[in-house]
Amino acid sequence: MLTGVRRAARARVAALWGALGAACQPDPGQLPDLDALRQPTGLAVSSGQPALFVTNGNWDRAQTDSTLMVVDLVTLYEELARPGEPGDGSRPCRRVSPSDPTIECDPSHFIDPRVTVRLGTGAGNIALDYPSGVQGPVRLLVPTRSPASITWIDVLAGEDSPVLECEQDDGGRCGERHEIRAGTRSPDRLPAEPARVFVDDQGARFAYVPHLLGGGLSMLGLDGSAGPELADVEGDFYREDPFEDEELLGGYAVAARACDPERPATETRECDRPLLYTTQRYFP
Repeated sequence: MLTGVRRAARARVAALWGALGAACQPDPGQLPDLDALRQPTGLAVSSGQPALFVTNGNWDRAQTDSTLMVVDLVTLYEELARPGEPGDGSRPCRRVSPSDPTIECDPSHFIDPRVTVRLGTGAGNIALDYPSGVQGPVRLLVPTRSPASITWIDVLAGEDSPVLECEQDDGGRCGERHEIRAGTRSPDRLPAEPARVFVDDQGARFAYVPHLLGGGLSMLGLDGSAGPELADVEGDFYREDPFEDEELLGGYAVAARACDPERPATETRECDRPLLYTTQRYFP
């Protein structure tokens, strides 16, 4: 009898500790809405597709992830042409007031949550790449700050609208193979605080990632064997700022210069390498 009592007591203690342990676990946060615009940071429209790609940054970390979604522009413009009266909640779009020409719309009417994918927190701009040429499929590249990574997403043709493909799970979270965090053929790791990603528009198959802090500039090879990959990291690219604060070292934008074969810049080695311009934060 005592043995049974002891076993029951131990079971109750174990259950209590389990409940306490569960209560002490950090709250992972609320899952993001897959058909709502929230802290949008990036916009892009691909040629030949009536769709707007939007990233939502989740900068306040109130939710577990950032998101990338597709807005149906055909339906949006149809509804903009026939807005409801002010306060008419039955219409996707409505006038703000009788004296104001502004039209407001409910984004959920133009966003298919089944297409939306989830990314790391702090999603930034959307860069477009056309691996097979401008007439071929488009690939999206998006920087995220937590974890520090560049996520690449293929845009496929769906029955009614484009479909996003990044080996996402049932919850829409992009797979690890689509997150560039480290080099595949080198020990380099993508530094923290990727600011934006810029695809070379002068013919070189590279993309460039300036980092807000730490002084680094990263380069992605767009034609890796398994997709885009980290090709090189220049950790001390940006010079020290005038305040002598190394934590503020960093850049924000990159642009590639067109090369003139008749008068190539020395740095291009006869137009064999790209010549880049980049902005630096906190430096006049």
